[in-house]
Amino acid sequence: MPSNRYFFRTLLLAMTIIACTAGLSAQISPDSVKEGARQYSLPETDSLRLKALDAVLRHYNNWETVEMTGKLRASGLPLNPTVKLYMAKGSEISVSVRAPFVGEAGRIEIWGDTLTAVNRMKRVYCKESLRGILSGYPGFISDLQSLLLGRIVVLGSGELSFVNATLMEVSASEAATFGENPGWRFEQQGLGEIVSGLSLAYVATAAGRLSDLELNMEVPQKDDDGENGPRAISVGLRYSYPDSGFDISIVKGKGTLMGEVAMLDFNSIKWKADRPAPLKLGDRFRQVGIKDFFRSF
Repeated sequence: MPSNRYFFRTLLLAMTIIACTAGLSAQISPDSVKEGARQYSLPETDSLRLKALDAVLRHYNNWETVEMTGKLRASGLPLNPTVKLYMAKGSEISVSVRAPFVGEAGRIEIWGDTLTAVNRMKRVYCKESLRGILSGYPGFISDLQSLLLGRIVVLGSGELSFVNATLMEVSASEAATFGENPGWRFEQQGLGEIVSGLSLAYVATAAGRLSDLELNMEVPQKDDDGENGPRAISVGLRYSYPDSGFDISIVKGKGTLMGEVAMLDFNSIKWKADRPAPLKLGDRFRQVGIKDFFRSF
């Protein structure tokens, strides 16, 4: 029976990086974003920005529920487990991991204001309240869902729209050039004035599909003398759209040295999906704290 240690830990890392991007919104109020970006706002008549927005937003369909099924791929994994992602707009996220000869090895759920993570192999689970995050920024779940759907998120203001687009500087990007048509780069302005060292940029293809997200930030780190100092880190997401599928690659590093950590390879997307069966843990499962849950791997 294959161990779930590698692939479930990799999935947790992937979800953490995606959630980290959305979670920064909890530190950034809409008012502070508007104030920090005011000097960068472009006029509403800017034709390049309007052209880019028209290309991008045409892909943002209205939705209520969605189910995405695929594989988790990463170097070092003994196999590629199946991942099933279910979301109800603004309220629910469920990620189920299944492996051959094992069935469901683990699940991560967000229902309302509670996160539940289950390691079925070790029969342990943890529950964590999200009330602190949601009270600071009610749009956390919606932002996380938008990133999982390959949509641009304006930190502190939600999914990209014509309303909040003035908070983004838009330019042509050769990084997303397909044929002779340039792509589009969206960079949120003024973030470094709110959180030191923070920057967020997206690149979309000429057709308006999100291809890259790059998040730069500073985290505290002790030096050789035991003093705390900032350390710059970069994480990102890369999106691709083979056939009718949808891939999210999680990368980390800096600039051209960004290396892939894992890929969520979704080959099936079903809108208006049914809610998955509820978790049934029973007496054999033991509730632990978040630290002990991670130690279970």
